[in-house]
Amino acid sequence: MGNGKAKINDSIGSLEISIPSKKNWFTLIFGTAWLGGWYFGFTNALTILSQDDSGNIGIGGFMTFWLIGWTIGGLGIVFLLLWGYFGQERLEFSSRELQFEKTIFGIGQKKRLDI
Repeated sequence: MGNGKAKINDSIGSLEISIPSKKNWFTLIFGTAWLGGWYFGFTNALTILSQDDSGNIGIGGFMTFWLIGWTIGGLGIVFLLLWGYFGQERLEFSSRELQFEKTIFGIGQKKRLDI
């Protein structure tokens, strides 16, 4: 399902190819909606954790553990959504090196190889 278009820039001494991330719109829309539910669960858990109920011993430890896992999962989904919406791969060939980048907003994995 290739719905992005590669941009090719051929200049003297170098060739640059930029490829946007592959977009699965169902997954991106579902993930964005899921993140809304994630936020609701996160704020409710924070509210429960911030309440000082001395009768509920053990709830604070469980909620802290749960929030750590919930936060890691949410950050993973945010990363996947950012890659899906804004990710880009770039190859640049020059007479001296090959450069490969896999980035979101210019931040990410960048490799340079000598030719």
